[in-house]
Amino acid sequence: MEWLRTSWPTPLERGRDAVFRGRFEHAIDGKGRVSLPARYREALAALRDDQLVLTTSDEPCLRAYTRQAWREFEEKLAQRPSLDPRVRRVTRHYVGNAQECQVDGMGRVLIPGPLREYAGVTRDAVFVGQVRFIEIWSKERWERANQQVLELLPADMQALADLGI
Repeated sequence: MEWLRTSWPTPLERGRDAVFRGRFEHAIDGKGRVSLPARYREALAALRDDQLVLTTSDEPCLRAYTRQAWREFEEKLAQRPSLDPRVRRVTRHYVGNAQECQVDGMGRVLIPGPLREYAGVTRDAVFVGQVRFIEIWSKERWERANQQVLELLPADMQALADLGI
């Protein structure tokens, strides 16, 4: 999927404060709503947007994109040959599961049931900023995934250093 990791305009390029960073935990209510972290609401406001596109991920979590970032992602997919089975699989997984979700006046977003089920998010959600998108994890899955990151981080840091990053 290297072809998906090309340089897209990021929220940072579209608004000084429109960056998704940091980790936040929030409880999901009985209707499936969760408060979007204030920092992320500020980033959306800088972009003059009040919607997120939620979709599945290649990990056991969800991804939340601004509408603009999502359109750019879809455009990149649309430029790829539709007969390529990799393109169809990625499109089926990401676009087929995508849902536009309104951020309400209280700063909450409703995570649709199928997406909550996919990510295993039942009570506690962990929001993790990824600069141009947000990951939404169940607390339990986040703790396991973060432990794996910590184990792999020294080798990853060396690989990035070798690339001059």
